[in-house]
Amino acid sequence: MQVGINWVSRFCERHKAKIKSIYLRALDQKRKQADNSYYFEHFFTLLQEKIKQYNILPQNTYNFDEKGFLLGLLRTLKRIVSIEALKRKHTIGAVQDGSREFISLLAGICADGTTIPPALIYRGESRDMQDTWLEDFDPKKDQAYFAASENGWSNDEYGLTWLKQVFDPHTKQKARNHYRLLILDGHSSHINMAFIDYADQNRILLIILPPHSTHRLQPLDVGIFGPLAKAYSDQLDSYTRSGYGFIRTTKRDFWRLFRAAWEISTTAENIKSAFMATGIHPIDPARVLKKIQPRPLTPPELLQQRTPTSIELCEA
Repeated sequence: MQVGINWVSRFCERHKAKIKSIYLRALDQKRKQADNSYYFEHFFTLLQEKIKQYNILPQNTYNFDEKGFLLGLLRTLKRIVSIEALKRKHTIGAVQDGSREFISLLAGICADGTTIPPALIYRGESRDMQDTWLEDFDPKKDQAYFAASENGWSNDEYGLTWLKQVFDPHTKQKARNHYRLLILDGHSSHINMAFIDYADQNRILLIILPPHSTHRLQPLDVGIFGPLAKAYSDQLDSYTRSGYGFIRTTKRDFWRLFRAAWEISTTAENIKSAFMATGIHPIDPARVLKKIQPRPLTPPELLQQRTPTSIELCEA
């Protein structure tokens, strides 16, 4: 039996009191496979044990991750257009200059709603920062760190530099000799022996998220990077339209656009909501576990991960 082309829409209409059609975000297959309560329960058990063991306070609980920006690319934008224009197909896409220049953000947020100054890695073949890139940066009122790499990406060196020169000095005084908890994924630029050794020597506990779980457990991914990307796209769109589409976005423009987007997205309310949504603070595993479909009681074979293993805590 073959149903008609309109069967689904009519079925939904007849049963609209009980069902509804919605759009779903695409989920990477590995993330889907990692959506297993076994891993997440183990993570939360470990998290609660270490918070209690080391008396970790909310103001000493942090999340760290990286995000990339393509300098001149917009996200999908909403526009109000006339029905007549749609009928005549006279609408056009939002203008962007299309620059693929890559800039990396190293970001840190705290469960008390505060941020660590952003660190930005520009692309520069000589690995030297150019003064012209930061003409809009005002050290009297702006707080940020800058570096350059050959491709604009982070690596082991920049991850360790961030830990030593950004995270540690900006959190040590507030910690008052208490342990600091830094939650992060297992990417090699974050987790390597030099990074672990420095943390171990400076009362910084590292807890590694289960592989492919950042969409559930990482506050930056869950509540900050999305709004940040949208805010940056909005700033870029406004800037591009101010020049009627003839302005080319350069590295000199990035800080001004990024700074506005950072301030919009990293509010105390957004940060606290992100930690709450991941069940990390206040501790509430049910916030995450209720979103996961039941799986067999026997845990599946552990997902492969190079370094570290599924969940590890590096401690003094």
